[in-house]
Amino acid sequence: MRKSLLVAAALLLATPAISQAKSLEELLVEKGVISKAEAKGATGASGAKSWWNEGTRFEFPDNGFTASFATHLETRYTYFDTDQDVSTGEDASSFDVTKARVIMSGSAMHNEFSYYMNVDFVGSGNDNVVNTGSTNLLDGWIQWNTCDWAVVRMGQFKTFVSRQFNTEDYKLQFPDRTFASQLFSAGRQAGVAGMGSFNDGMIQVNVGVTNGNSDGEGQNKPGADNNVAGQIGVRYNMGGIDAASESDVGHSEEFGLTAGAAYYYDGGEGQGAGERDFSLGSADVMMKVQGFSFGGEFFYLNIDPDSGSSTEPVGFYAQAGYFLMPKKFEIAARYGYIDCDGGGITCVQGAQVPLDSIDEVGVALNYYFWAHHLKTSLAYTYVRINPVDSELEDGDFNRLIFQVSGYF
Repeated sequence: MRKSLLVAAALLLATPAISQAKSLEELLVEKGVISKAEAKGATGASGAKSWWNEGTRFEFPDNGFTASFATHLETRYTYFDTDQDVSTGEDASSFDVTKARVIMSGSAMHNEFSYYMNVDFVGSGNDNVVNTGSTNLLDGWIQWNTCDWAVVRMGQFKTFVSRQFNTEDYKLQFPDRTFASQLFSAGRQAGVAGMGSFNDGMIQVNVGVTNGNSDGEGQNKPGADNNVAGQIGVRYNMGGIDAASESDVGHSEEFGLTAGAAYYYDGGEGQGAGERDFSLGSADVMMKVQGFSFGGEFFYLNIDPDSGSSTEPVGFYAQAGYFLMPKKFEIAARYGYIDCDGGGITCVQGAQVPLDSIDEVGVALNYYFWAHHLKTSLAYTYVRINPVDSELEDGDFNRLIFQVSGYF
C-alpha cells in the first residue's frame, strides 16, 4: 500500500513536466548549454521528406538542411491607348509573358542560416512595364537567424520604402503597382540589413545599409563611389493581419490592421549634378475584415543637389476591395496622385513635355481559383497627366489588362 502511494505521488509530481512536453535537448537550448544545431543532431537521424508549402519543399534532417523551389508566371493581354501630344509612345495591343520566375530558398544548420534567390527569365523589372528579354537576378541573399526575434541579411534585396513595393508581385490586388509606388522607390540594392520582430510579430523594425542610387549603381550593379545609403522601417501589426499580402482573400473574421513608415537617405552623386542629398520616405496603412480591404500610402521625395535647386515631389494612393463571393470573386478600385513639383522630376518615362501632376484611377475584377497562387484579373486604368505649360492640354492614357497569374 505504501509503495502504491509513493508511485502515485511521483506521477502527480511529474505531471507538470509531462504537460510541458519539452525534451532534454530543448531545455538545454533554453539554458544556453547547447546550440539549436547540436540539439537537432542529438535527436537522431531520419530520412529526407518533401511536401508543398508556398512551393515544393525538401528537408534533410540528417544534415539540418532544407530547400524549396517555386515558379511564378504571369501572362497577360494589354491594350494601351496613349495621347500622342504628350508622349513618344504608340498605341499598343499585345499578348505577353511579363514574369517567368524561379524562386529558390531554404535553410542550413537546422535553420540557423537561410537563403533566398529570385531569378526572372524575361528580365522584368520592378515596374512591370518593360521586359529586357534576358535573365535578371531580382533577389539573392544569405541570412543569419541569430535568434527567434532577430536576423541579419546580406546580399541583394528590396529597399524598405513603400509597403506595396515590398509586397510580392503575385500577392498584389491589381496586376501592376500604382504609378506612385513605382516612382517613389529606391528599388533593389546590394547591402546588409538587420531585422527584428517583437511581441509575437506585432512590432517590426528593420535597418539597413546599401550601395545607394548614385549614377551607375542599383540593381545588379556594384557601388560606384564610397558613399552608402541608410534606411530604416518600422511596422505595427494587429489582428493577425498579413502585411505582405493585398486583398482579404482569406476572409478574415477578426479585424486586422497594419501601419508602417520607412525612410531612405543617400548622399551620393546623381544626374550630373555632383553630390546631392536624396531623401525618400513613405507612410502606409492597410486593414482587412470579412472580405473587405483598404490600403493607402503617402510618399515624399527630396533631391537637394550641391548645385542647382532642390526638387520635392509628393504622391499618394488609396485602394479598396470587397469580395462579392467570399474567397473567390473580388471587385477593387483605387486612386493615385503624384505632384511632380512643376516638372522638377520625370514622373513618366518617355514624356515629351515636363509634367506638373499625374492622376490615376483604376478598377479591377479578380477571380481567385486558389487564393493568390492562381487567379485572373481584368483591370482598367485611366491616367491623366497635366503638363507644366498651361497652354498645353492634359494628356490621357487608357490601359486595359487581362492577366492570369500563377505561383506554384
